[in-house]
Amino acid sequence: MENKKITYKNLLKEEEDFLKKFGEKVRFYRLTKKKYSQLDLSLESGLDKNYIGGVERGERNITILKAKQLADSLEVDIKDLFEKGEQTNV
Repeated sequence: MENKKITYKNLLKEEEDFLKKFGEKVRFYRLTKKKYSQLDLSLESGLDKNYIGGVERGERNITILKAKQLADSLEVDIKDLFEKGEQTNV
């Protein structure tokens, strides 16, 4: 196993990657499960359309409560937005 030195730069990269993967999951479920536009999801969740766009691009570090709002609106379990494995290329 590779000994990976923990640096601030590595942590930032991991955080960016995590937010991008989370956003890809939101977009994947929005388009495939619900067939929603960002505006549709905005109206359903009560979150601003531009905010949802930022989440999907990995630009927003959202709260757990907002993640729950998105999961509820997409009719998925919140853990589905965080788990690895599901193909998210749409």
